[in-house]
Amino acid sequence: MTQSTASVRLVVILGAISSFAPLSVDMYLPAFSAIEHEFGASVESVQLTLSAFFIGLAAGQFIYGPLSDHFGRKLPLACGLVLYVLASVGCALAPTIETLILMRTLQALGGCSGMIVAAAMVRDLFTPQVGARVYSRLFLVIGIAPIIAPTVGAWIVQVSSWRTIFWLLTAIGGACLLAATLLLPETHRPERQRALALRPVLRTYAALLTERRFLGYAFAVALAHASLLAYVTAAPFVFIQIYGVSTTEFGLLFAVNACALVLTAQWNAHLLHRHSAHQLLTRANLVPPVIGALLFVATATRVGGITALMVLLFLYLSMLSFVRPNGIACALADHADRAGAANSLIGCLQFVLATLAVAFMGLIHDGTGRPMALTMTLLSVAGLVMQRRLVRAQPSA
Repeated sequence: MTQSTASVRLVVILGAISSFAPLSVDMYLPAFSAIEHEFGASVESVQLTLSAFFIGLAAGQFIYGPLSDHFGRKLPLACGLVLYVLASVGCALAPTIETLILMRTLQALGGCSGMIVAAAMVRDLFTPQVGARVYSRLFLVIGIAPIIAPTVGAWIVQVSSWRTIFWLLTAIGGACLLAATLLLPETHRPERQRALALRPVLRTYAALLTERRFLGYAFAVALAHASLLAYVTAAPFVFIQIYGVSTTEFGLLFAVNACALVLTAQWNAHLLHRHSAHQLLTRANLVPPVIGALLFVATATRVGGITALMVLLFLYLSMLSFVRPNGIACALADHADRAGAANSLIGCLQFVLATLAVAFMGLIHDGTGRPMALTMTLLSVAGLVMQRRLVRAQPSA
């Protein structure tokens, strides 16, 4: 495989194993009411199944990066996917809401292996500039999940039980496990001759946390991702309860906004032939704070209704497809030998910040769309400030 052209098979498989998080979240969002009714649980308890998933994703980031740097990429990936499949079965069979919360945590711990290993494999195979284009292509595959998942989930809830959603996720996880095991190459030489010790792993993380440039890019990516998850978490309430759209219409509108992530990711890949990843990231980071401020005004005044909301969200989410792939490529540029650990740290930041953002939205919840807009605005401003203050120069190739 050359560095100038990514294999379609590689992109499809890596994109698929990276999509477990959006797939596992977006598909079951329409089932919240059904889960609440079957278990007789409170709204807060059902929302804990989402928070538990984010916590599992954050915790799992620390595990798979060092393991994939030490044992090679495929073994930790296979173990994670096995855990994802077993936990998905546990979700489908959960007898209580407490069991479902536990199984969702384990499901996240397994599913996040794909997110970490996929990015590390891209760094193994490609230069940072080419890697940024490959990450953009991955978003074409990853973006399919939020486009179709809410609609599929809503349809399943209408014709069957919410448990069927988790049986479907089990099947998807099993298919990805087979594809990854049989078709993906090993891209990193295992280091089994040395014992895996905790102290060197902690030293690696400590070293990364002292690198200003890495942190600047890492926070830009993590804060952008946190703003995306803040939108995903708040969207059902904002669209359905505030703006009065039906469950089916919500799935369609959610899919339209997901298209923003996919389309602009491909535009980003095209622009990377003429511009560096650092340049595109720096310019794109300027836009979300402005759109976020307009979004806050729109949700506070309801001027323009659902049309204004959709336009602003579409523009905001479009910019994230410039920030995330370019930021990841720049952050990993100088860390080929510890790409797994570096990407683990970025992933952990993503979901820790996302969890805090969701908690913040809950604290300022006022029955309007303003908490969502304010949270997204603050996160985008923080991402811009962190990147500008910590990144002094373009990344080396």
